[in-house]
Amino acid sequence: MSELLIGWSEIDTTPQGKVDLYGQYYHRVSQGVHSRLSATALAMESDNGQQVVMVSLDVCGIRSDFQDDLRNMLRPELPDLDVAMIFLNVIHTHSAPSVNPSAPIGWLNELPGVLKVADHRQFLLEKIKTVVIEAWQNRKPGGIAHALGSARVGHCRRASYTNGTAQMYGQTNREDFTAMECGEDSGVDLLFTFDSQSQPTGVILNLACPAQVMEATYQISSDFTGETKRLLKERFGEKFHMLGQISAAGCQAPRDLTRNYRGEPDFWHEDGVAEIGQRLKSTVENVFEKAATKIDFHPSFATTLRRFHYLSVALQSKII
Repeated sequence: MSELLIGWSEIDTTPQGKVDLYGQYYHRVSQGVHSRLSATALAMESDNGQQVVMVSLDVCGIRSDFQDDLRNMLRPELPDLDVAMIFLNVIHTHSAPSVNPSAPIGWLNELPGVLKVADHRQFLLEKIKTVVIEAWQNRKPGGIAHALGSARVGHCRRASYTNGTAQMYGQTNREDFTAMECGEDSGVDLLFTFDSQSQPTGVILNLACPAQVMEATYQISSDFTGETKRLLKERFGEKFHMLGQISAAGCQAPRDLTRNYRGEPDFWHEDGVAEIGQRLKSTVENVFEKAATKIDFHPSFATTLRRFHYLSVALQSKII
């Protein structure tokens, strides 16, 4: 039975000035800030030498070289941490700039007068470096508690038709509509953390839907992940942290196409962000009291590192 050390940290990562918002097939130069971006880090270590640092980023996507650069930056700063045990995940917001210089906006060129991708990449790496160091230095004895909630957030976004085709955001009121191409997952997996006095310090929140309500707007936004963080700080205090994780959800979106937005927002604008934030806050609240009675201060904690190498294959495809 090992003692568990837990450390949290969070840092604002909102860039200054105008940025090219990454994620769509066209340029979107930011016209303001809907909600600020952040990076949240959770460091965990047991007295048997097991370590991990998880970081959640309010960006659309990263490549492995970005994570490698971060690890190289941190190696001399944290000699007692195996930097291979640092891993990043993103909320897949379409309302933040890119960090991939070789493909800033897909096949589109960078625009004058906006933050360059290479500059934003370095800015964000420095921010993440800071938040990881702080989380690692903040490690103190604590405990964890698992919980499973549910919230209506993600829905399949590909409509299928009788001719065998499927279309992203396809109309569902056509006579040849048959069904959505796949199902959906309303489960919200939660892992609460507590200090040695059984006071809540944070939660990992994992759900199967990318945070992209604001994907077609022209505002910087941390989307419903940022809104949920804000609401949970109101509920549990400013020192309570949320690490947002998006599970496998490539065909999911926060829009129920079969009901055509009847009785709820269309989830393309900020009112949809507020709605999902409230749903997820309620989910956390609904399971918290029970979880708080089952805190494990000496959990079995082990980490496994696997490296995957991907083969890039060029495919000819038709976008419907």
